[in-house]
Amino acid sequence: MGFISSSSDVTALAKLTTLGRELIFSESSGNLISYFAVGDSNANYTISETLTSGTIPEIGGTLVNNKVIPGNYELKSKAFVTGTEKFKAIDDKSKSIVTTKISQGLNSITAGDVQLYVLNRTDTTALTNLFYTFGLPITDTEKRLYTSVASASGGFSDLAIADLNQDQIIAIAVNTNEYAEQIDGKTIKIDLPVSGHSATTISIYSTFAKTVESAADKDNLYSDSAKLSNKFGNNIAYLVSDFIQRPNNDLAKSWATGYNTYKPFTVGKKEQLNMIDNSRLSLVKDKIVGIAYLDKGFFIITDPTLVGMYVRNELFTASFDSIQSEVTQNIICRLERNEFYTSDNSTFTNDNSVSISEIGLYDSKKRLIAVAMLDRQVEKTKNNLIVIGMNITL
Repeated sequence: MGFISSSSDVTALAKLTTLGRELIFSESSGNLISYFAVGDSNANYTISETLTSGTIPEIGGTLVNNKVIPGNYELKSKAFVTGTEKFKAIDDKSKSIVTTKISQGLNSITAGDVQLYVLNRTDTTALTNLFYTFGLPITDTEKRLYTSVASASGGFSDLAIADLNQDQIIAIAVNTNEYAEQIDGKTIKIDLPVSGHSATTISIYSTFAKTVESAADKDNLYSDSAKLSNKFGNNIAYLVSDFIQRPNNDLAKSWATGYNTYKPFTVGKKEQLNMIDNSRLSLVKDKIVGIAYLDKGFFIITDPTLVGMYVRNELFTASFDSIQSEVTQNIICRLERNEFYTSDNSTFTNDNSVSISEIGLYDSKKRLIAVAMLDRQVEKTKNNLIVIGMNITL
């Protein structure tokens, strides 16, 4: 990263101390950081050379993560704000906490990366429990909602999800090391190995139900927003296949449209699922072949034709993107003119400028919550202004 001279912004990534992590869960994180201090713990003012980029010692290892430092760490030496004061209040604009979804990129997996089961809800084996896990109908009362009760009366018999009411399903469990927080429901493609067909696999894609949201809004979603049944959970996508029925039963359309494209719904023109017939809008109810549980890492195939054709072999492949949430708090530290130009560093003299290499962030009790290490020493004189913006990953 680059660090710029006076009147310019410097940005760094701050790591929480173990105490900071504990307090994040016990106190209001928005008000946790109150003060900052400027450290020059790597400065030897008896020499003229400063540490350049890549030569500042790190705090904490990166084997497991790169976000935590030991709870008993302390800045070896600090610059004075003015007089003998070493702590300054953070900028008033430092209260915002931002959640960002980070794409992990398209991942392609094969049969060795999944476990596949053919399950029957009439069986009494242990894995039959998964029908309840996935919110699929089990009791006669639940089944009637899919077969005999229309949506106007609280059922699903006239909706595309009626197709999910099946005795036999294929459960495809993706190994947890193949995806992050959850699978991106816009991005799934499954090649299911089958017999009795001219091709050795049948392609299945994911999509979201058609709603009043714009295509641009759909591009910003990672799971379906139409909560037609809370039994399925919040993080799902519907599975569809041209082999069973093309979008809107139109032979000129394909569920493959928009796959693996940037902004699939707007740029890629990805097809959305018609949940119900609407002759006025010339919409034909689409066929759902299954459902993807994006946070559980399961693809459930319910279509009886596909379940009947499925064969267990090594031809299975799937691809999808997954996402990870990163929660950050932005902290702004202003090193004004006439501030932080002297230090308690034992080698410092008034002929020196302070060589900053770290910023400590403290709570209202002046306990060290996080530390940001700069990648090089930055000179702070009496007459220059430095603004440092820090991101703490919570």
